[in-house]
Amino acid sequence: MAKRKKRFDSLTYVKRLVSAGVKRGQAEVQARAMADLMFDDDIVRRGELYQVRTELKRDIHDLRVEMKHDMKEMRNQLVLQLGSLMVLLVGAVGSLMTFMR
Repeated sequence: MAKRKKRFDSLTYVKRLVSAGVKRGQAEVQARAMADLMFDDDIVRRGELYQVRTELKRDIHDLRVEMKHDMKEMRNQLVLQLGSLMVLLVGAVGSLMTFMR
């Protein structure tokens, strides 16, 4: 996609404002401000917003996948630890039963 060149005819803009009743000094200030805004590279363009949006969606998806994996791993560790705890409890209860006889 070819990038269109920006054009802003400040003289015509000033003439239009003056003919509409705006004072010439104010019209010139407005023209300078408009030109600054139009040619400011810090202004975010629509395509840049879409690109950032796409990147954010991808990052969110990746985080979800990573979190699901981490949660599954934590669940498996918890099951293993609970199983080990149950074995210890059964052993402790068995030992107590043996001593109580």
